[in-house]
Amino acid sequence: LVSFILLVANILRLFFWYGKRFDPALAVQSAVMIFAQFILLELIVRCRRQGIGGVWHVTAEKQPEHVLADLEWKYFWNWDTFSSYVGFIALFSALLSSLSFFFLEEDWFVEILGFLALGIEATLAVPQWYRNFKNKSTAGFSKWLAVAWLLGDLFKTLYFGLRQLPIKFVF
Repeated sequence: LVSFILLVANILRLFFWYGKRFDPALAVQSAVMIFAQFILLELIVRCRRQGIGGVWHVTAEKQPEHVLADLEWKYFWNWDTFSSYVGFIALFSALLSSLSFFFLEEDWFVEILGFLALGIEATLAVPQWYRNFKNKSTAGFSKWLAVAWLLGDLFKTLYFGLRQLPIKFVF
């Protein structure tokens, strides 16, 4: 789900950028993040298909393939084909493009895009928190990752404050 959160938040941020220009470096960062997430998703799908990392158990029977077109909620963002992920993001982007075509000149729409980008990205840690809660343990969660995350957010907040960027990027 982390890749889903990052893709959706960064796509929303790019649409926000078209409505309310901000530092181009942040728009480029969002585009690079989207590209990186697609690379990671393709790698994850390939590893699942090969049974690497214990994601799939190899059996004599062929595992059923779960794809976006199945429209099964329990397999949302856990599809077996890379094209399902690309398809979902394409549909999401097409929906945003359609809405933007009609509403991009409206301040309320642009502000909603920015707050959605911020709100969705703020949920980035939820999958890890849920896993820790479910396992009743933080085993496997590196304290250095937490420190790096905190330092990254502190530097990001400082950068956004000094550059006087929209409030949607400060928090």
